[in-house]
Amino acid sequence: MANDNPTVRYQLLNKDELMYMVQYIFLKLKGSPLNVNSTYTISRDDVNERIVLTDDQGATSYISYSDFGEENVLEGVQIDGTDLSITNKKVNIPVAGASVKGVITTTTVNTMIQTALSNFERISFEKVASYSDLPVTGENGVIYLVPNSGTVPNIYDEYIWYTDSSTTPATQGYEKIGTTAIDLSGYVQHTDIYLLTNAEVTDIVDDAYDAVFNPTTP
Repeated sequence: MANDNPTVRYQLLNKDELMYMVQYIFLKLKGSPLNVNSTYTISRDDVNERIVLTDDQGATSYISYSDFGEENVLEGVQIDGTDLSITNKKVNIPVAGASVKGVITTTTVNTMIQTALSNFERISFEKVASYSDLPVTGENGVIYLVPNSGTVPNIYDEYIWYTDSSTTPATQGYEKIGTTAIDLSGYVQHTDIYLLTNAEVTDIVDDAYDAVFNPTTP
């Protein structure tokens, strides 16, 4: 069945998936009295949970939704593996407490966020003219931008001040953590997406039809 979730904007099929879908429909209809000289329309019959194929003479064939696989049905609700009771088709999810697993209230969430943020060092950036112009002792939470010989957008090296307390005495110094270069090599770009043309879709449907109704013996 179609995904009616409004948050899903696109559902993409590659050529193999489209071929499988069309070929599967043809296989389900193979036993019906198809007329190659007729025009067929496909519609949904949600009341009887089936797909309807109607020719221009009014003759119909059907494919049950169940033939496409079992529909997802919610059969129970759990919290961390513990079943919650269902009463009058409703489930009451308790508010989480010291020994109770459940819903966290807005107040609790805000408190947890504020507590977590209070433990973080605020990050700031500071430009210096060169590496030799870095402060003798750096500050925690500061990323120092040191000019390099690159071009925009990679014109700075990034340094932080660190303290290693595992040594005796503790060691301190600057650590280069990267540059301001941006690498998009691992991302899909719009130029990487290819849309099938009408001619290609026609070829796929024709190939699927021939594979079902006019198979060739190798």
